[in-house]
Amino acid sequence: MGLSSGILLIILGGMCMPSLTAKKRPWTLDQLERIAPWQSWFGLGAAVLGIYGIVLSFTSLNWIGTWPLWWMTRFAGNIMVFITGVILSFAILHKYLSSRSTAATQIRSAEILEKLVDIQGSTAVCSISIGCWVLLYEVVLHSILSI
Repeated sequence: MGLSSGILLIILGGMCMPSLTAKKRPWTLDQLERIAPWQSWFGLGAAVLGIYGIVLSFTSLNWIGTWPLWWMTRFAGNIMVFITGVILSFAILHKYLSSRSTAATQIRSAEILEKLVDIQGSTAVCSISIGCWVLLYEVVLHSILSI
């Protein structure tokens, strides 16, 4: 977890933001459909990176006693990278399920996609907030606390 992770969280949050504008401006849906494949692949990579970060966080559990704020920042950042990545990459899974499954699975997949789009806005705000905290921690607090 470092500056790059904070920047990644802010970028992922920014990628989730269009769902907020699509509710208010339906004419933007056409442009959102154009970037959806790129968004999905980027989200898939972020989800994998988030899993890797979560595993690394658990391997460094002994740091909780020494640097608890650093460990919690790292763990929360990795959790948000994973969650935001899964939400962004679900469109790929939905497309795959729509082409190779039964009608019931397609309907269920569409329902899940609809629910994920609904929570994308709050995920974006949370991701950007944690990304800003990670950047603040790495730039300011890391040097002050000399961790």
